[in-house]
Amino acid sequence: RYSGILTMPKVAHPSRSTEVAVRRLSVLIGIGVLAVLVLGAGSAAAEPPMRLDDRVTDRAGVLGADGLAQVQAAIERLRADTGVDLFVVFVQSFDGAGGQEWADETAVRSQLGEEDALLAVAVRDRAYGVSVADGFPISESRVDDIRTEDVEPRLADGAWAAAAVAMAEGLRAGGGDGSLVGLVVLGGAV
Repeated sequence: RYSGILTMPKVAHPSRSTEVAVRRLSVLIGIGVLAVLVLGAGSAAAEPPMRLDDRVTDRAGVLGADGLAQVQAAIERLRADTGVDLFVVFVQSFDGAGGQEWADETAVRSQLGEEDALLAVAVRDRAYGVSVADGFPISESRVDDIRTEDVEPRLADGAWAAAAVAMAEGLRAGGGDGSLVGLVVLGGAV
């Protein structure tokens, strides 16, 4: 039978208050890092509808210098040959809005006219919208054909500049009866 006192060597343990303070600091640092990552990435990536200052806006950084030059040249050919003006915008995200809604609101904010068209693309969302106004000189069915046959396949392939050029070239070759009723906004997901 064993009786007596068992003695253990003393080991230095942090006090309870020090341990709690370290845990709290770790949690706060973790929350801070997470907030910076989530809020920083979210605000930089998502774009609410905007007023366009230029015919080509690339906030997603997908065109590069060559792609930008190709799109601008196609828009200039379209303007020179038809008087139609195409605006193109690339963003990362439509900020929770659908492609049609985002393109429509951006066209309104940009005060686009009857002979103006807008191609809006959210590359991360894999969504887009095409907006043309009442009185647009190309029929709704032809604009829809250009969108589905020429633009959408290029967007699906991630060929961003080629999609915008296809939109401009399709409108340039478009023609049609010019019979549109109201604001027409066409969009989709790719």
